[in-house]
Amino acid sequence: MLALEIKSSKYYRSHAALDNALNTDGYAIDRAIVLAETNVFQEKGITYLPMYMLSMLINE
Repeated sequence: MLALEIKSSKYYRSHAALDNALNTDGYAIDRAIVLAETNVFQEKGITYLPMYMLSMLINE
């Protein structure tokens, strides 16, 4: 399962709902992505992508 959060502010590293979902065993989330006005990077198992890359995500 993919968890996706879209952030519109400069505080894109603050994502309590996503963190709670990732820490819930029953959800079985394999991948977490945050879309924001940022560059591409990974931190603590979360991939951060610029918003324009949403159209490039492929449904697997």
